[in-house]
Amino acid sequence: MGVILDAKPRSAGSRTVFVCSEPTGSSPKRRAIWIMLIGSSVLIAAILLPALWRHAGARHATLPAAAGPLVQFQQALYGIDKRLEAADMEYRTASHKALRAHDLLGLFDATNGYEARLDDLYKETSSVRQPDSKDVRANAWARVARDTLLRRIGMLRSANHQMVEAVDKGALDSSFLGTMEKARASADIIYDNQRAAVRRTYEALGISRDAIPSVPGSVR
Repeated sequence: MGVILDAKPRSAGSRTVFVCSEPTGSSPKRRAIWIMLIGSSVLIAAILLPALWRHAGARHATLPAAAGPLVQFQQALYGIDKRLEAADMEYRTASHKALRAHDLLGLFDATNGYEARLDDLYKETSSVRQPDSKDVRANAWARVARDTLLRRIGMLRSANHQMVEAVDKGALDSSFLGTMEKARASADIIYDNQRAAVRRTYEALGISRDAIPSVPGSVR
């Protein structure tokens, strides 16, 4: 039930109007508190809303036509990154399981299957078409991004190949997993270089960092 107001008639010329009296229990102190709360809310909104609008505008800014090939390039690298991550996770699970069970055949399948997938991803990365933006710096940074991904895959291929050779000879040695872990750590470190190179490719075209398309895990 709402607040019941006490309305009293008042004469205003030839008309009669009803004036509501103040609710019972109201006091100057209480009114002052409400005024302060409302004033604070208005001030906070005045500060935050323009910043939020600017941020939303930057995220939905229209990219220049020249950025189209670059967006496709970024998406292509991101897709390879995700498949590389999935292949590595599958290999780690299968190889650890085989070593714990002393399953040489299982380890053989895991190492050879992983090497085949790395070979495919390396070839796919090599064939990714670099954007030709007529900007020398943008093209150079795009080349760095692709070459860095090739290096990451190459590190994993080299380490895994040692496992392949050992397993082919009938060895079942968990020490090779340490070599793989080091290769993964090195590949993870230069992944930041890959992300930075993609970002600088956009910036070379005059596109601010806030306006770069949001492809999860790619350039942030």
